[in-house]
Amino acid sequence: MNDQTPAPYPGETATVEEILVLANQYALAFRTLVNPLHGVADWTRAPAGLCAIHAIELYLAVALRLGGLCSKQVRSFQHDLGTMTEHESIAALGLRKKTSDHLKTMKQRREYLVVRYAPDMKDARSELTRLAATLKELAEKVGHRFDAQNAPTPSGS
Repeated sequence: MNDQTPAPYPGETATVEEILVLANQYALAFRTLVNPLHGVADWTRAPAGLCAIHAIELYLAVALRLGGLCSKQVRSFQHDLGTMTEHESIAALGLRKKTSDHLKTMKQRREYLVVRYAPDMKDARSELTRLAATLKELAEKVGHRFDAQNAPTPSGS
């Protein structure tokens, strides 16, 4: 690489499978963080929320990539979960209305920023149970789509 060739944007060369594995790891981190938090002050739940939100965004990115978008196009959504939800690749997942509405509400509340920087804005954060439900639905539906699109084709047909 010479001095004039820009380094690839982080994640630019990641495969859809690698992004899915990363989403699964953030989902696992969310579940791990949520369990011990019972009875702990609400603002300390932010790390779990951040893991869930990031996993949700990664699952949406996987669905968009499976729908034919390149990583640069996915990046152009700039963490806007509501707009991502409106794309035909996400609409094709058949998300429940409650899940779609939640993703749009998260954008309106700027939850991605609030959970990272504003422990004083607990009213602008989703309940962990709602995050868990949205995360679970996306993980299942995106996982099924990935499996269907990557299933081996029968040979000799």
